[in-house]
Amino acid sequence: MTRFLLAVVVSLAIADASAHAAIILGNTFDGNTGTEAEYLNGQVTAPNVYRAGVSRVGYSLLVGENELVVGDLRTQDGSIAGSTRYFEFIIEPTNDSVIDLESFTYVGNQNVDGEGVSGATKFALRSSLDLFREDIGVANLTGTTISLADPKFQNITTYIDFRLYIQSDTSGESQLTTYSLQEFAFNGSVTAIPEPSSMALLAIGGAGLAWRRRKSNKTLV
Repeated sequence: MTRFLLAVVVSLAIADASAHAAIILGNTFDGNTGTEAEYLNGQVTAPNVYRAGVSRVGYSLLVGENELVVGDLRTQDGSIAGSTRYFEFIIEPTNDSVIDLESFTYVGNQNVDGEGVSGATKFALRSSLDLFREDIGVANLTGTTISLADPKFQNITTYIDFRLYIQSDTSGESQLTTYSLQEFAFNGSVTAIPEPSSMALLAIGGAGLAWRRRKSNKTLV
């Protein structure tokens, strides 16, 4: 019985260990980042997470060194809602796991082309949970940490799509102004959901332990 209980405790401890805070998805973009829309090289992904990555959507795709570079930050109507240019991050847990997000951190910079060009002036982080309608925290040009402690970002069991919008106010800005995403990280925890059989074993083990205690008490009497 002792070995049986030990096996149950160890299996649950392993599941609990996976719940400690860590990087769910992140990248520091070491080396040449090329011109592919989706970038996966050097990516850090937590165990029990798949379908994860960062993509450059709508921008012109430029080669970078230790950074993910985009050009043409212009927008047609000046609004985030109407924007077709953003960095996209997709995170999805495996079927037997749940994700609790804590924060999103990123670092970036801009290279403005020409005098009198303001470059990017609109910044936002949004998610698919509300169809990208509302800003999450306050994004900016050079990077920050945005809290994801809101309950809606907890107990995630299906894919979630985040978009980081970096864009200019109007369509009149220079196409040659570029923005470089130098690093990013989604922080939080991934918890493996115990198999029903493990929970049943725990219940049986608990019942067995209680029986042994009762038997021991009777012996002492």
